[in-house]
Amino acid sequence: MVPVKPPPLIPCCDETGHGLNVDDFRALFGYLYVGACWYVTPPRIETLRVVFHPHHFDHAFFKEPDKGQRRTVWKPDRAERLLWIGYTVENPSEVYRVGTSRLNLFCRMGDRAAPWYLVVIDRTGEGVANFTTAYPMDHRNAVGKRKIGVLLDE
Repeated sequence: MVPVKPPPLIPCCDETGHGLNVDDFRALFGYLYVGACWYVTPPRIETLRVVFHPHHFDHAFFKEPDKGQRRTVWKPDRAERLLWIGYTVENPSEVYRVGTSRLNLFCRMGDRAAPWYLVVIDRTGEGVANFTTAYPMDHRNAVGKRKIGVLLDE
């Protein structure tokens, strides 16, 4: 599979004050995802409407300082790839079924720092799935993640 040119990065606020802050990203996530309609058509599965809720923002763009703790650590590398979520939902290069309801959507991006992007969704009913999380990965992590589940192919 050939890497695709990824959607543009959105600059996070740096020490000079340039770029978007957490509240800006939260508003953009709400506008682009919570308030919009997104669809994925995995191989051998009906088209699914992917539903985003406001609380998904925290799960996708913050991490736990330690295992089992609340997600409070802001992840700029995830936030700047906000546009990659929609691209991956609509254009996954690989889809893995994990268990009965989870689908892992992978996209191979032409980005040296993050050559893979993962979007995780959970089917909740007929033709509907909830967004769970999304994040960039290097090759090593992608190899491990792609061993989880069953690859759905045409």
